[in-house]
Amino acid sequence: VIRCEGRAHLERELVKVDKKGGEGLMLRQPGSTYEHKRSNTLRKVKSVHDEEAKVVGHEGGRGGGGFRLGALTLTTPDGRQFSCGTGFSAEDRRNPPPVGAVVTYRFTELMDNGYPRFPVYVGPRIDLDWDAICANYVPPSRDRFAAGQLRRDHSILYAEPALAR
Repeated sequence: VIRCEGRAHLERELVKVDKKGGEGLMLRQPGSTYEHKRSNTLRKVKSVHDEEAKVVGHEGGRGGGGFRLGALTLTTPDGRQFSCGTGFSAEDRRNPPPVGAVVTYRFTELMDNGYPRFPVYVGPRIDLDWDAICANYVPPSRDRFAAGQLRRDHSILYAEPALAR
């Protein structure tokens, strides 16, 4: 167990865990005990990555009468195509970005096949041109997610109240 010395220390430790292939860190309030429910004394911290993709399709959802978006079908500049079905507001679901639109999505890790695990929609990117994105694209590296296992020494104690949120 490592005592967290602040945000910069937390970020340095998270980079170390990422390099070992770990999923993230658990922050535990000093002196707290485990609770069998969601708690403010234990927090998971994971690295989040984002990337742009192009909308190539819409998958229908349920409810509301008429079309409501269930998920976007996205493609990356290197041709990975996948569904992104979370992160949308009610308005996004009623009026999704059109096919051909460039959007940003967020993910915490890549699966073994190189696809993002649990992609989350962030929003449209009207300021970016798809051809320019493709010309400068560097795909996410599997090296950032090297094989490894978290051990008990990947727990960090926090005392700084801001880190508890």
